[in-house]
Amino acid sequence: MAKKKPSHHSQAQRRNAETQEFVSRYSDEGLYQAIAAVARDVRPGDPEKLKGREFDDNAARVMMALGQDPPPKANAIYMRFNRGLSGSKGKSWRKIVQDALAAGFDPVRRVTVETRQQPAWFQDEGYLVYSFRRICGHLRIELGSAGPPPDTYDRGRRELLEADRRLRRGELLTDLLLTSGQTLVMADKAGWGGACVVAGYEPPARVEPIKGFDPLKILAHYYETAPGLPKSYAALQRHAAAMDIPVPPERTKSDARLSALREELIAERASRGLETPLDGPLPGQEMSPEEIAALLDGAPRLRRKGYWLDLDHTLDALTEYVELYDGKDPLRQKHYLAVSVEHDWPAPSKVTNCAKHNGIATGPGESPFRGMIDLARKRLRERRRRPTSAFLSRA
Repeated sequence: MAKKKPSHHSQAQRRNAETQEFVSRYSDEGLYQAIAAVARDVRPGDPEKLKGREFDDNAARVMMALGQDPPPKANAIYMRFNRGLSGSKGKSWRKIVQDALAAGFDPVRRVTVETRQQPAWFQDEGYLVYSFRRICGHLRIELGSAGPPPDTYDRGRRELLEADRRLRRGELLTDLLLTSGQTLVMADKAGWGGACVVAGYEPPARVEPIKGFDPLKILAHYYETAPGLPKSYAALQRHAAAMDIPVPPERTKSDARLSALREELIAERASRGLETPLDGPLPGQEMSPEEIAALLDGAPRLRRKGYWLDLDHTLDALTEYVELYDGKDPLRQKHYLAVSVEHDWPAPSKVTNCAKHNGIATGPGESPFRGMIDLARKRLRERRRRPTSAFLSRA
């Protein structure tokens, strides 16, 4: 019987060897971003009414158009945000969608007045430091790096408490580990970022909404190279996709978005004394090749299927890993797994697949991951030995 091919969603997940739970490569904040992006795409007039089935049917399309991996299914997200919660304490799917839309991607705002709690009389700053370090250790967040947002912190706390209950260790850990609400009350005006600093972590970075490249610049590129104005927003998306550049998904079924972009382009060209005929720029008013190329400066690039099977792409990422961590931490697969997501490096399974695809360390007893790390070390040594030109070395 033929082996079933894994789906996009199963490929976007990995199994935590210690807890035997599936863990998405999306962070909690990344999941909120994905939900908000899909809700605004599928239901532009009323995004809060996004249903789980609508999310499942459209999430891969929307997120891949933005250059992201397909997120987990709605049910998996629901289970993740409700892990360790029961009954009325749990979040409904609708509440999860509302949080994603209403929080403005500021995780601290989701710790509402209802969840803020006074610490117990015996809980002081020492409890705060212990709570952060115990929970961050469980979440594999290194001391000195960016701390977790409150949602992620509370999820880590619930997971630790649940593991403690399974081992029948009593309720001591419940008193030892502060909730995010207690932490915020204790931190007072210093806020969540201040609490992170006290515990030895950087404040969590504010997560910006996922965006594609500026569609106005893609429209200007289309106008100069097609040439002419596109007849639909889909034509603009196809033009961007041909260059592996993500653009924001269309928010409405009409061409209202494209009409607004056209008007903006025409106004911009008029400010420079240029006309904008439908079939392209007039002779003598075309952009130079350098100006056309500059329109795409800073554009993110999509990673097509098989991107991480390319040896150069994967070794480039591993070389960054070796350069950052060699001599500081043991370069093992477990360590790499913990830091790969924040640096947007390939998952360990993709590194192994690349090694096998390219015939690296495939012999008995050989580790494909170790073989790839050795190649990355060699590439880094060669790069450091490479002479620098006199022009580049000038101050």
